[in-house]
Amino acid sequence: MKLNLIKNKNMLQKALKLLICIIALSPCSYAQNSKAEQEVLKVNSDYDKAILKGDISFHEKLFAPEYRSYNPDGTTRNRTEVLERLRKEGTTPTYKYNANSSDDVKAKVSGNLAVVTAKWKSSTTSMEADASPHNDEGYYTAVYEKRNGRWMLLTDHATEKPHTVADWSPA
Repeated sequence: MKLNLIKNKNMLQKALKLLICIIALSPCSYAQNSKAEQEVLKVNSDYDKAILKGDISFHEKLFAPEYRSYNPDGTTRNRTEVLERLRKEGTTPTYKYNANSSDDVKAKVSGNLAVVTAKWKSSTTSMEADASPHNDEGYYTAVYEKRNGRWMLLTDHATEKPHTVADWSPA
């Protein structure tokens, strides 16, 4: 009986030490996730700015080789197709961005993978004479992976709020 009490006491001490270690290390693991989330949020914010500026070199560095975009109209494009389209818009633009932003941005990081969700808004103006600004908004999900110390975009999927007749009418 006395031997069982000693064994139980030793097990209790080990369990208590383990619990103390878990409690002590929890803020460290939270801080690591928080740092990773902040890194992803910064990359995502920089992506918004690159879209607005038409910064193709940023896109080339951001998109993973297997990158795929899923668009609101049901089409998909791979990395090469998206970059070709951006280059074409850069040399012979059909519209210009007035504004591009993400709101209510949330990031969830698990290891080297991150999922970002947000609401997006943009304003563009056609290059046609007397064109009025056109506003769009919707939601997106983006999946990033950290490779060689850098977050890369693997895929994204966007939805767009349907337009009404009033949206298309001149102001």
